[in-house]
Amino acid sequence: MDTHHKEFVLDKLRTRDIENFLGIYSPYYIKDMKLDDENEIFTIQLDEISNKNKTIASRFKSSTRPNTYRWKHIKFGRFNTIIEFKSTAANFERLTKLICPAFLGSVQKNHTKQFEDVILFAHGKKLDAETISTLTGLEVAEITKLILDNENSQITETTSNLLPLETDPIWIKIIKRELPLKTNVTPLRMLLHKLELNEINDNDSHSLQESVSTLRAFFIKNKANLTSEYQQVGAKKEQHVNPLNKPINNNKSSTKLTPTHPVWDSILTEKFSLMSSNLAFNLYISRLKGLYRQDLSSSEKRDIVIELMKYLKKNLASLRNELISIKKIAENIDSEPKANKIPAKDDVIWLNILTEQSEFKTSKLNLNLLLVKLKSQVSKGFEQESCAELQQFFNDNQRSLSAEIDLLTNRNTEAVS
Repeated sequence: MDTHHKEFVLDKLRTRDIENFLGIYSPYYIKDMKLDDENEIFTIQLDEISNKNKTIASRFKSSTRPNTYRWKHIKFGRFNTIIEFKSTAANFERLTKLICPAFLGSVQKNHTKQFEDVILFAHGKKLDAETISTLTGLEVAEITKLILDNENSQITETTSNLLPLETDPIWIKIIKRELPLKTNVTPLRMLLHKLELNEINDNDSHSLQESVSTLRAFFIKNKANLTSEYQQVGAKKEQHVNPLNKPINNNKSSTKLTPTHPVWDSILTEKFSLMSSNLAFNLYISRLKGLYRQDLSSSEKRDIVIELMKYLKKNLASLRNELISIKKIAENIDSEPKANKIPAKDDVIWLNILTEQSEFKTSKLNLNLLLVKLKSQVSKGFEQESCAELQQFFNDNQRSLSAEIDLLTNRNTEAVS
């Protein structure tokens, strides 16, 4: 008798553990489990707690016969998991009308909501079907079909697909105030307060999992008003386009961020700080700042900028905040009034300066060093290349050469008059 009692308790504990693992909460419970070792299928039969106390006779009295709903769920080890749930159509609609639990699914689908969320979450993170299959153990054909169905229903790339899954511990941390969620949305604040009180008053894993489902469902339903909150839980919509390749302004004449844009000089000379929290990026850009000396030629500086741009492109996923900051700095630079216009590279003024036909004085050490080098090149017959490099230097350093640009503009005005 004692042995039988121990086996009963052990089975009950196993059932409770599996319920917690799958996130099953009241009014649902595991009624039975079947393990088909030969075909590697694990079938879990769910029921409502309210049916526990119903007699067999009372069940037969019901005029509506229940349907058996079956869904494929996330794999349980090496076993394909099947979840079964018996319910009448009206009762099932009542239970899932407001919130469909992750361990159940739609009547029209043969997989659970959790199954769908896992695949769409991974797809939203730009993983292909083969990679998702390797990570989850699910069949490639099933994954591909679900993604295609999702695309056909025109809900691809929604930020809801990037929300942490219902089994993600972040929701419990938010409810328990272990992870503060900043929000000005009154209904969400009220809901969080209610869920926190429920957790304090009823410290039960089933109740907590129901709160998680409620909170996540609120996020999905109100995503249009929860932009900041979505970002706080890590649901940031990935963009296919590098922000650096987008037009800086909205007007049609906007240009992309090229290696010659003054934003790079401003960053590498520490006129602007990106305030990055990425340690690897901070170490990398510190090294580039050390290399980016004022006595370098324009081409040498350009090489450093190109190296930085390649690094940003390669680490696009982890440096999105830094890229957005760079774009904003560039917008600020471009929005500044430009009273001075730098002459074209084929303007005679550049050759006049390099052949000393026009007097040109500057206190900028880097410019004076460059002039010495370029004058030497001109004496060797490299006039066109030298003029182009000097003009490019002015383009790259407009902010720090405002006085020199004024001097060029005045010289051109005098020449025209």
